[in-house]
Amino acid sequence: FSDMTLPCNWITDSNISACFCEKGLCALDYHGNQPVSRNARMIKSGFDNPAFKFKSDIPLSITQYMATSWACEFDLYKKDIQKARIYSFTYESSIYMHIELYDHNRFSVTFDTDSFYTNVHGNISWDKGKEKNNSIVFKGINKYLLSDWLNEKGAYLIPVKEHRRIFKTQDWIDVNNLDILPLPDEDIIRSNELFIDNACYMAIHCNSQIKISKSGNSNIIELTPKISESYIDLCISFADSFEDSISNADYIIRNSKAIENMQFSRYSRFLSSPLSIQTDNHSDTEHLISCIPMYIESAKQKDSSMTRASSSSYYWVWGWDNLVTAFEMNKWNDYEGQKNIISFILEHRWIDGSVPHRYDRNYDVMQTMHFCSEDALMITLAYQYCKDSEDLDFLKKIYPDIKQIWNGLLKKADSKGYIIGPGFYPDNLKALGRHENSRTAMETGTFYTAARIMEQLASLLNDNTIEKQAHDVHTNIEKNYIDDFYNTEHGTIADSINEDGSQNNTFPLYAYMGAYTNFGQILFMKKIEQIATFINQNAIHPMGIRVLPLYDKNRDTESVHHSWYPHWDIYAMKLVRLGFMITKDYKRSSAAVNHYLNLTDRMWKNYKAAMELLELDTADYIEGWKQHGQAWNCNCSSGILRT
Repeated sequence: FSDMTLPCNWITDSNISACFCEKGLCALDYHGNQPVSRNARMIKSGFDNPAFKFKSDIPLSITQYMATSWACEFDLYKKDIQKARIYSFTYESSIYMHIELYDHNRFSVTFDTDSFYTNVHGNISWDKGKEKNNSIVFKGINKYLLSDWLNEKGAYLIPVKEHRRIFKTQDWIDVNNLDILPLPDEDIIRSNELFIDNACYMAIHCNSQIKISKSGNSNIIELTPKISESYIDLCISFADSFEDSISNADYIIRNSKAIENMQFSRYSRFLSSPLSIQTDNHSDTEHLISCIPMYIESAKQKDSSMTRASSSSYYWVWGWDNLVTAFEMNKWNDYEGQKNIISFILEHRWIDGSVPHRYDRNYDVMQTMHFCSEDALMITLAYQYCKDSEDLDFLKKIYPDIKQIWNGLLKKADSKGYIIGPGFYPDNLKALGRHENSRTAMETGTFYTAARIMEQLASLLNDNTIEKQAHDVHTNIEKNYIDDFYNTEHGTIADSINEDGSQNNTFPLYAYMGAYTNFGQILFMKKIEQIATFINQNAIHPMGIRVLPLYDKNRDTESVHHSWYPHWDIYAMKLVRLGFMITKDYKRSSAAVNHYLNLTDRMWKNYKAAMELLELDTADYIEGWKQHGQAWNCNCSSGILRT
């Protein structure tokens, strides 16, 4: 950890994430039934004073740390003397630790109860813990009135199926897409209905009798197992009931070897035959790439096969993240994973047939954009999977769903084939100058790709009506796209255009989302030289790839606009290389590629992870990299791989 900018490491499984640092275990996330987002954070503490410490009279230090995505192993030292070795793995909602003791002196684990994370949605409070047999169990309660939530947050995090009841709208409408949020029903505002009503339990359980002590008013609890053997088994388990938290932990301790073997079998293909690329003198990037499939696998949710947003902290299940992550799974032959994600999303769409933007923990639709780039990407992913896996039977099975999505997109398009609406990205659409009647470059670009694909699928399945329809759409878009979206003054694509054809003059990389596949990149070829020059001058930064130019008026509207967010590297690097290669400027093309590989080398050296939201707008570039988002964000990891 000593030479890392972020001196910690996450291990994770379906419903839990655990973060180790040099002095102990500093963070735990649990993805249970509590609200999404930061409510997954159960334990959060600093690297210098972690929540869980290992002691032998004095705190021990972790050395010789080695990890995969789901497990780790390390030594514990007291000064220069080795006191123990720990093997730890995550499984479902628990983290297990097998502690081999090198002497029989007193060994303990301390837990700082002040490390319970309370800066969540709602108002969570934790009790002091209840002892039972070889366990201590803590209970966190979060209750929050719907009326208070509506006053403070509006429709944020409210499942779309509740919008009609709360806002008195039509049953299919997601009010998040409206320029003006409707007023909530007065009876609901006056009621005591709870929006958040959640209890969460954390058990610390040992295989032997455990002494629990607390000195005075201290918030530090010390757990000292009775050492009858040369080892201790400890398990921290989260659940939605007191009994389940203990029984889950006890089950894992009693069946630890079988669970370890099962997990090893699941991950063995990533360890024995890792994904590999070949570069000249960029071994750190090669190592980073080799780890990506394993970390994406560890982010899969057991009950749905969908991936959560990252293999570290911060819980979401997004539609877009899963789609772009699934695109890359064929690179390590995870066709089953691709098929599972396609099937799940098709079976869990909104009532109008659109692909959800994000889900809550019960996989109810939390937000949908009513047909946008996510729907176009679903068509593209389904095509890629069926083509690469040669699964024609699955294509025939899902074609009615794909056709419903296509028809939904078609109804949302104007006479030129441009998709009407604010789009799906970034988070704060209104701050970017988008509105209900915008035509965004990214939605229209991905719709163009979907149209070209639908033409092929319809031809294959003898659907003459859709074949002609799709041909007319992509021909029309290709005819007008550059004329309407290209900004001559800046030499790049504008984010969106208004109903009267005027441009919304802000210039993000995500405007080029149409170039995600080779189908769509043709849209930009008429101006590829100018586009390549613009990206090279405004996006290629000494410490990353900028999403918005430094001078852009929307640079400060949200963090992604002044950060390196590696998913969008796909478009920057693809278009820069295309532009420079067409003009035979091989020197600049090679320089851009080498610069990018140097960046990914540096990322691995500093974090041993694929990172998101690395801050670029600081006077000290190195200092800026200490400001970042999550490790192993799935869409950023897959973005680096695709790039």
